[in-house]
Amino acid sequence: VMYRGQIVEHGPADEVILRPAHPYTQILAGAAPDPAASRQAQATARRQRQAVRAARTAELRETALGGTALGGTALIQGCRFRARCPHAMPVCQASPPDAPAGPGHRARCWLHDPAAGAGAA
Repeated sequence: VMYRGQIVEHGPADEVILRPAHPYTQILAGAAPDPAASRQAQATARRQRQAVRAARTAELRETALGGTALGGTALIQGCRFRARCPHAMPVCQASPPDAPAGPGHRARCWLHDPAAGAGAA
């Protein structure tokens, strides 16, 4: 799985899809439509996602990372997902390690770095 040109999670397809370790992969998996849901429920979920996306876009326009405002061309240092991550923390200013998240499954996320004291989340 890639985010902004960087691999953030990799491993066996079933492992990555069924047990996503990186917050971005978790969000992607959660955005998949439920084929059993009614059309009305799907439309409601779509409107909620659009509202969240609009709020994030507005926030990102005002947010500066590393002294450079995000404009699509900004060079981002540290974790590229930190501006959108629900688990962002000060350590995310540095590039995250490619840490183990399961057998043959790795995630580039501070949540899974045993040296950071978080261990596998």
